[in-house]
Parts: sequence; structure tokens; C-alpha cells
Amino acid sequence: AVEQSPASVIITDPNGRIEYVNPKFTQITGYTFEEVIGENPSILKSGETSAEEYKRLWETITSGGEWRGEFHNRKKNGELFWESASISPIRDPDGAITHFLGVKEDITERKQAEEALRESEAKTAAIVETAVDAIITIDERGVVESFNQSAEGIFGYPADEVIGRNVSMLMPSPYHEEHNGYLARYLETGTEKVIGKGRTVTGRRKDGTTFPLDLAVSEVRLDGWRMFTGIVRDVTERKQAEAERERLHAELEVRAITDGLTGLYTHAHFYQRLAEEIERSKRYGRGFSVVMMDVDKFKQYNDTRGHQAGDELLCLVADSVRKKIRGPDLAFRYGGDEFAAILLSADPPDAKAVIKRVKRYFSARMKEADEAAAVWLGLSVGMATFPEDATTADELVRIADAAMYWAKSEGINRVGEWHDLAGASGSQVKAPTLTTRRRRASASRVTTARGR
Repeated sequence: AVEQSPASVIITDPNGRIEYVNPKFTQITGYTFEEVIGENPSILKSGETSAEEYKRLWETITSGGEWRGEFHNRKKNGELFWESASISPIRDPDGAITHFLGVKEDITERKQAEEALRESEAKTAAIVETAVDAIITIDERGVVESFNQSAEGIFGYPADEVIGRNVSMLMPSPYHEEHNGYLARYLETGTEKVIGKGRTVTGRRKDGTTFPLDLAVSEVRLDGWRMFTGIVRDVTERKQAEAERERLHAELEVRAITDGLTGLYTHAHFYQRLAEEIERSKRYGRGFSVVMMDVDKFKQYNDTRGHQAGDELLCLVADSVRKKIRGPDLAFRYGGDEFAAILLSADPPDAKAVIKRVKRYFSARMKEADEAAAVWLGLSVGMATFPEDATTADELVRIADAAMYWAKSEGINRVGEWHDLAGASGSQVKAPTLTTRRRRASASRVTTARGR
């Protein structure tokens, strides 16, 4: 049986000289039977096993005990290999030790696998510990099993304050209170909300502050044992950058439709909002009014008082319109010294009431600023109502604009309507064409001083 044994068998005399080896021994070591008989097993020494270990071996077996351990030996061809050995004494009937029996198994492949596993674990540990992202593992009870250096930096806890505790300590309310219930439901039903999916959630630092984080959770199952790994990335800076980009984008959008001097919406935005309001009014069956306003004798004021005073006057008009129209109404600087407003859900009486408030407020403020000029400065206003006067943007603006020019022809500080135009001859009211008005309004946006 020993000849066919899958284990290597070696028998020595009490002095350690080899008297027998089986075929497996010669197969593994590369030595022939004749080459090892009479030799000491030390012919297999590689220098990898310490002298202290050999000393313990001999002390054990010479005192009658059995020694078990591992050798890192060398074959005849110089190749290193691992053996698991059991060496025990053989006694005669009188109890004297006559031989030593060694039974050894080649464990080279197992050792190589263990070494590969150790290297893999070491690499994994190094990766985990040096990863930029936080890596946290928990068991199926939610108890933290590992907490890498990045996790320490992100959450502000040293690992020993987290390992062994429930991972919910890293979550703010209400997630802190809900986590164990979610985990229990997942283990019971298998219904996933986070597992295998990435999402942005909120974390809680040791100091109590909260922050946004990207979380990806994976699950490992081995023989009924479950482990969950969470990869966490602090995205505070990214979220701040996104918020800043959104703020700048919103600011640029506002700037694109806002007049730099007066803060009112621009001429271009006027036509966009007018078109939208026409469609909205058609859909809901309601009316609205368009108001065009022009500062009477603005050029005279600008020339005598100077451009800075002229700009201040334009801002005063804008402020009067902005403060005295109603909440949902919209105010615009149409161009130069001309202003416009869209008065939502306003019929002619409503529109006149709003215009009256604007003119009265402007007059009062003008008297405070320049009482002498307030006598001859005013606002000429024209209005048109949808759908009574017109149903298209161009027609509404044309009528309101012509009505405003009719008001200017009648003196200062007047209000003109469609019925006023119906009673006026073409020679009396010389309003520019709509195309000319749009071109002039666009040109006036280049500088507030142009055309003064």
C-alpha cells in the first residue's frame, strides 16, 4: 500500500539516515531511490525553513512525540516546492525508538493559490485604502465591516468609530431612521431600490453637517452569507459648480432680455411675450391690452439737462411703469424714450386705470426731481385691446403706436385709443410704419444717448 500511496513516505534510522522512500517521494523530488538511501533528508533543504524549526522538530520526535508542519524544500533540479509533513517515531517492543516515519504531501499548488490570494487581497486592500472614493462594506444587519481612508476623510470619522456600528449613523434624518427597515424589506422580498443602481443621496458627517454624495451599492453572496459594498463620492464641489452654472445661465438669460439702463424687459422680448399672450388669450378666451408710451419733449430735456439727466429721466419713467402696473403685467423699454406694457386680462377701463396711476406717479416724482421741467414734460400714451381692436401682434402694436402719436399731436400727457384714430384724418396722424418703428427701436438699444 505504501508503494502506491499518493503521499510521499520516508523512513530513517534514529540518526536520520534514509533507509526507505516510496515511489511518490522520487516522483516529487526527482531523486532516485539509490541516490537518497543512506543520505540525510537535509538534502532537500532550501534554506527557507529556519534552524529553530528544525530544532523543535528533532526535540519533538526524539522525545517520542509527533511533529506536524510545513517544509519549503528544494528538488534535485533546484525547483522549490512545499510539503505538509507528519513525522513520528517507530518503537520496538521494548519501547526504544528504532526509526522515524515521515508522511508528506505536496502542497505547492495550494501554497501558490494562497500566495496569489494574499497578493490579490493586498492589492485590493491597497486599492481600497488609496481610492479617492469612500468604500464601505456592511453585513446583512447593516453593520459596518470596513471603512477605508477616503471614507474617514469624507465623513470625518476614524474607522474604529464606525466599524461594528450601523451604517445609518452616516445618514441624516429621515434616512437614518428608515434604513434598517429598507434593508429588512430587501432581504425579505428582494425588491431593490439602491442595489446595483447609482444615485445621488445625502450623507451626514461626524460634525452633523450634511452633503450630497453619489452612491453605488453592490451585493456579494457566498454560501448564504451576504455583504454589501457601497462606493461613495463626495459631490459637494460638483453640485456647487452645477448650481453656479445654473445661476450664471439664468443670469445670462435675464441679461439677454433685460435693458441695461432701466432694468425693464427689452424690445425683442416684448414681441416674444406678446405672441405668447395672444396664444394664451385665444386658448382661455380672455383679453388684454397693449400700451405704448413716449416721453414728451425728451430730446429738449436731454439737450438742456445733459445725457446723464436724460438717463435718470428714463429710469424714472421705467420705475413709474414698474411700480404702478399690476402684479402680473409686463413692462418693457421699447427703445430710446419709448416704453411698452402688456396689461393682462385688462379691458379698456382697466388699462386706463393703470395708465392713470403710472402718469400720476411719474408726475409726482418728476416734480420732486425737477419741478420746472415737470411743467412741460409728460407721457403720451396709446393703447390697443385684444381682441376688440386687433388679433395679431403687428396690428396691436401698429394701433397702439398710432394712438400714441395721435396723443402727441394733441398736446402733452395725453392718452389715445382706437376710436380716436377713427375720427382722425391720415394727414393729422403721421405714425411711422411698424417696420420703421421696429428698426428704430432696435437701433436705440445700442446706446441710450442715440437720437436724443
